[in-house]
Amino acid sequence: IMPSLVGSEMCIRDRQVIEYNGKSGNILKFTYREFTGHMVRQPYTTNFTMDLNDGNSIGYKGALIKVEEANNNLIKYSVTRNFNKKI
Repeated sequence: IMPSLVGSEMCIRDRQVIEYNGKSGNILKFTYREFTGHMVRQPYTTNFTMDLNDGNSIGYKGALIKVEEANNNLIKYSVTRNFNKKI
């Protein structure tokens, strides 16, 4: 399991995470998940990508991430802004 890039702890039960899934060429792969309690909310699990040819920042669900370096096994990043809404 890859570590989460961004996590938002609304309460002990609800949270949002973005997980890094690796790189293919200049495309970075991520999964966004929302958890309620100890279960993943299946309709709230989404895969998305980032094309490094378009820049090194990505926004998703209010979170803004700046990628410093990435390969298929790890990502170095900074969080410019965390999630902005509760689930």
